[in-house]
Amino acid sequence: MDIDKPERLKLTGNVDSNWRAFKQQFQLYIAAMGLEEKSDARKVALLLTMAGPQAIEVYNTFVYDVPDDKSKLDKVLEKFDAHCSPKKNETYERYVFRSRVQQQREPFDSFLTDLKLKAQTCNFGTLRDSMIRDQIVFTVEDKKLRERLLRETELTLDGAIRICHATSEIFHRAVEHIIEGLEVSDKKSMEIAVETSKDTELQRVMKNMQNGWPVGSCPLFYHVRVVGGTSASELAFLREPEDVIAVRDRPLTLDCQVEGEGPIAVTWRRNGVAVATSGMRAAVLPNGTLSIRSFSKRRETDETDAGEYECAAQNRYGMLVSRKARVQLASLPKFQTHPESMTVDEGGVARLTCQVNAIPEANITWERNRTALNTDGSRCTLLPTGILQITGVKRADSGLYRCVASNIANTRYSHEALLTVTVAGSRLYKEPVILSGPQNITITVHQTAILECIATGNPRPIVSWSRLDGRSIGVEGIQVLGTGNLMISDATLQHSGVYVCSANRPGTRMRRTALGRLVVQAPPEFQQWPQSVSRPAGGSAVFTCTAQGVPEPHLIWLKNGKILTPGDNVKLTNGNTTLAITKIKAEDEAIYQCIAENSAGTNQASARLALSQSTLLPQSPANLKATPLSSTGLQLSWDHPAPELSEHIIGYVLHIRMLGEPDSKELQEAVSKDTFQHEFSTLEAATTYSIYLKAYSPLGASQQSNTVIATTLGGVPSSPSFFTKVLNQTAMQVYWELPSKPGKVEGFRLGYRGVPNADIQGEETFPGQINTHTISHLESAAIYELKLVAFNGNGDGPPTTRLVSLAETGTTDQNNGGGQCNCDQGSEGSITGVVIGVHISMACIICCLLFLIFGYRRSFFFCKKATQNGWAPSQEGNNGGLPPGHRPAALKEGVIHMPEAIELMAQRRAPLAVGRDHAPPSSSNNCHIQVEQQQQSGTGTG
Repeated sequence: MDIDKPERLKLTGNVDSNWRAFKQQFQLYIAAMGLEEKSDARKVALLLTMAGPQAIEVYNTFVYDVPDDKSKLDKVLEKFDAHCSPKKNETYERYVFRSRVQQQREPFDSFLTDLKLKAQTCNFGTLRDSMIRDQIVFTVEDKKLRERLLRETELTLDGAIRICHATSEIFHRAVEHIIEGLEVSDKKSMEIAVETSKDTELQRVMKNMQNGWPVGSCPLFYHVRVVGGTSASELAFLREPEDVIAVRDRPLTLDCQVEGEGPIAVTWRRNGVAVATSGMRAAVLPNGTLSIRSFSKRRETDETDAGEYECAAQNRYGMLVSRKARVQLASLPKFQTHPESMTVDEGGVARLTCQVNAIPEANITWERNRTALNTDGSRCTLLPTGILQITGVKRADSGLYRCVASNIANTRYSHEALLTVTVAGSRLYKEPVILSGPQNITITVHQTAILECIATGNPRPIVSWSRLDGRSIGVEGIQVLGTGNLMISDATLQHSGVYVCSANRPGTRMRRTALGRLVVQAPPEFQQWPQSVSRPAGGSAVFTCTAQGVPEPHLIWLKNGKILTPGDNVKLTNGNTTLAITKIKAEDEAIYQCIAENSAGTNQASARLALSQSTLLPQSPANLKATPLSSTGLQLSWDHPAPELSEHIIGYVLHIRMLGEPDSKELQEAVSKDTFQHEFSTLEAATTYSIYLKAYSPLGASQQSNTVIATTLGGVPSSPSFFTKVLNQTAMQVYWELPSKPGKVEGFRLGYRGVPNADIQGEETFPGQINTHTISHLESAAIYELKLVAFNGNGDGPPTTRLVSLAETGTTDQNNGGGQCNCDQGSEGSITGVVIGVHISMACIICCLLFLIFGYRRSFFFCKKATQNGWAPSQEGNNGGLPPGHRPAALKEGVIHMPEAIELMAQRRAPLAVGRDHAPPSSSNNCHIQVEQQQQSGTGTG
């Protein structure tokens, strides 16, 4: 049997990787050749022979505890493992693993393979699969896919991989469908515009179609459109112009390389005005680069070639504009600040500074007595900002100092300053003093920040740093310059904050502090890019563009390179993050750009709107139905389309969200074109969902199907809480509380009837997001019973009922509210009082019995039994009158005595005194209820 031997072991480069590959090949060779039963000595000899001379030299250096171990294969392999793969820093290896995220356009299988390789050195043990699964969920690029993974309650690594692979099924089928249906001799010449939830990926699609689409590329959904038979792609920048500093009278080039269907015309603008490229000064090269032969600035005028440059590329589909590049003229003006003479005690601290605003930033050095100063020693610190610090000053440091600033434009010298060092008598104690503390500075991410802090005192103070918010400063990229200056390299947004410099006297708590704020800005980065779409005339298109940065980026939109003006069919919403175009017309076909700008920079993303033939769009799916299966499952089904209608369908997408949730919370699941039912199995119990379906063809999506409302099993809603407000004597308003979580209620049913009618007079049904209703045209000043029920697909929940009196105008009561019995009628006469008394007699009896039990008989207004001749004023006295809190001796504990008599009576009476205050009556005619205890023994009647 002819089996290739492993290549020789390479002990250069990545030795660890080389050894692991060689070891695996060697073990496979041993197994393939059937050498497992051979002696270890022979296998060791074979190993060394295959590994080569360098490996033999390494083998000869190995030291064994037992001399015979050098002939044992497992011991030799262990020695090579230790030599080629030294012990890993577990923390660092796990940090590398956790830092691995799926890159834009990266196939899922490539991402997965790299995760598995990195996990090998992390010592995860039995947790390996769960760690890889979690990293996929945390860092997968597609947000919709991440939401799909998070809905799985028992997600395994294999399950996560299966879901990622399954999401590419629709696109895979679409590509096969297109390839099978096209009559093209050379498939490389096809033009395919690919619209995805992430980005336009023409090159990737073309390559994968030639090589066979790799399952697992994991796009959420791909929309493929066959345009024609010539090679083409949308306009896109390969290289955009970047900020640059130009030198006077020297040439300057600005890059602008574009790809797309030709012919492509590239033009340039400076500060919004076209750059003249027909003369001798500037020209556009064939690759789009702008070449300025001699960058100029005229001293006698303000004319200059400096400014903001942008290139514009145009083909027959539209125009694309690049980011703006800032071009500055190199300069080195005169010093703004010169060093100043100073006198310092021997052993003290000297600080000399100079300042010049140069472009680019000047390199500053110092001279003493016209000789370059050596700042490499421990006593001298030269900050990048040009500040010179000398600690432990000696008499030899005296002299004339000046700073030298230089850049590509010029070299300048500052004025000289005299440093005088005096001899101190006795070194007396001096409290710590901060000579110069940190300043407020603003930088951009990845730049370096210098926070100065220099202090003096006797003894020399100790300088330390902290953050005002208490967070750790960290160690990565942090360096202390000199005796206390803080340098932060490769700054990130997390470095922003207020920094505190403290100068402490050694051995004491005495200290001085100074504060400085560091602001780190970040240029805009897109979180969501607008995606190219193809829509029929009269249809709608929505482009979404979101960006993050510090400070918050401002978004503007361009149409074919010009600022987009909203109109009747063009709307910008949500802070310009959403561009909606309705009733699409021919003039709407263009390239649309989203420009994100802030003080740290700009960024741009583009998408194309193309008109398509609407005749190829599929019809919306018919007869969508939902059937509850369990507390977490729903089954969806729909009708098979007719054969002539299903010819161009490549798949379906189900859209589901909890009832009441915004559209942004909607989840989507792709379904094969041959499937006409689907099961959701990870839903929440007793929750109502809104679901609809769309069919997709290579050209686009159908209109959505009918929307179905379905509830998972698991119970009905709980009793709703509600309260009422009487608007007038014939109308009331009802309010009820909505559930705290969407989907818990499908709707509400509100019914009412007049008391004492037994039949429901009216009933209304409301959707789950409505929580108020006004009932009008009721019987004047009547009593009504209200009943509110919450329901879902499983049935009605327990009702909540209450009585409401329309005589209580302007009052607001909650269900299960207080027990006050208010019978005011306004301006009605005594006859109306009798009618009201009949209606509310039973309610008042219950209320008054409760009041009697708790000893509050004297706290309310009562009515007395009328005489045979008519209504008479109530009589105070023997029959009722016990002070509040007392009861007759005849009443025993635990025995309830029914009142002797209850009557209603209309009467006029003066305002009653309550305590020290007097409250006027609400109207001239009042209805009062008197509950009176008869003096004689016996049982009274009510």
